[in-house]
Amino acid sequence: MQDQGQNPYQPPSTNSINTESVELGTKRTIEQALASGYDFSIGDIISKAWQQVNGVKLTFFLAFLIIFAISFVIGLILGFLPPKIGGPLNFFVNIAINALSAGFIVLALKRLRGQQINLKEDFFSILPIFSVIILACLLTTLLTSIGMLLLLIPGIYLAVAYCLTSWIIVDNPGVSAWQAMEASRKIITQRWFKVFGLMIVLGIIVGISAIPFGIGLIWTFPLLMLSIGTLYRTIFEV
Repeated sequence: MQDQGQNPYQPPSTNSINTESVELGTKRTIEQALASGYDFSIGDIISKAWQQVNGVKLTFFLAFLIIFAISFVIGLILGFLPPKIGGPLNFFVNIAINALSAGFIVLALKRLRGQQINLKEDFFSILPIFSVIILACLLTTLLTSIGMLLLLIPGIYLAVAYCLTSWIIVDNPGVSAWQAMEASRKIITQRWFKVFGLMIVLGIIVGISAIPFGIGLIWTFPLLMLSIGTLYRTIFEV
C-alpha cells in the first residue's frame, strides 16, 4: 500500500508485491477441493513461488530469528533440568516449536494472495488455534514415526500425505486436528507421487543451498514455503 506522501513515480521497493504472478481466486471448501481434484507441474509451482521470493527474504529471516531465539531460551532452561525431566519435555518443546513455525504459513499465504504482511501481527496470529496445531503436529509425528518403525513405506506415505495439515488448519479456523489431517491425506493421495516429487526437488534445492554456510537458505527457505503455498492454492483456490 502506498503512503500518501510517497512519490508515485519512484521505482518499486524490494518489499513491493510482485502482482504479475499474484492471482486472487475464489476459495474452495475442503469438500469442494476433495471433489474437484487437481493437477500441477512441479516446474510451474517452483517458478511461481520463485517470483514471490524477492521482497520477503528479510521478513522470513526475521521470523526465523524469532523461532531460533525462542528455541535457544527454552533450550537453556531445559539444560538446567534433570535429564529424566528435560528429556521428555524436550520432545514436547520440539512439537510446540514446530507448531509455532506455522506462522510461516500465514506469511506465505498473505504474500501469495497479494496482501500486506505485518510480521509481528501475522506471525503470531496463529495463537488462537495454537492448541489445534500442536495436537496435529503431535499426531502426525507419532503416526509417521510408527509407520517408519513398522514399515518404511507407510511412514514415507504419511509424511507426504500430511504435508498440508497445518496449512488447512491455519487457513480454515474451526477445523479439528483430525479433520485437517484426513483432508490433507485424502487430497495429497490424489497426486501423491507428484507431490512426493515436488518435495524431493525442493529438498535438493534447500540442501544444496545450505552447503555454503547456509547463506543460500535466505532465498531457498522462502522458496520452500511459497512453493508449498502455491500447491495449496492450486488445490483450494479457483
